Amino acid sequence: MSLDRPPLEVRVEHTGEKRFSAKGAHLELEFDTTQTSPKELFLAGMLGCSAYDMVMIPASKGYEIKNLSLSVKAHPSAEIPHRFERLELLYQLDSTAPKEEILSWVEATLESYCTTINTLRGGCEVSYSVLCNKEMILSQRKLF
Repeated sequence: MSLDRPPLEVRVEHTGEKRFSAKGAHLELEFDTTQTSPKELFLAGMLGCSAYDMVMIPASKGYEIKNLSLSVKAHPSAEIPHRFERLELLYQLDSTAPKEEILSWVEATLESYCTTINTLRGGCEVSYSVLCNKEMILSQRKLF
């Protein structure tokens, strides 16, 4: 276990009926599980992690992306606890960067940088597609 980085700490409190609050060093979130499931929150966090990379990686290389959108289709198992068996990610963006460069950004977030996606490694099948300038440049590549 690495001691190089401090642990992240988040606290969730029950605030009544099916409502909860989550607090962390830089987080304050209220949620009602009749409206938003914890699974959706997990998936939103995962996509947010990768979306951050998809903004920062191109910027560090002098490229700009526009209209970035990430989505996921999550397929839960039939058995309790209904863990995710398969995720299908879709990266949509506009950019003047070469196709190979765009694919390298997606691969970097998926293989190296996105903690939440890589936490699923070994426990869930993940595939991804990339749509750039309204053209499918990669379809359903299996990550793991």
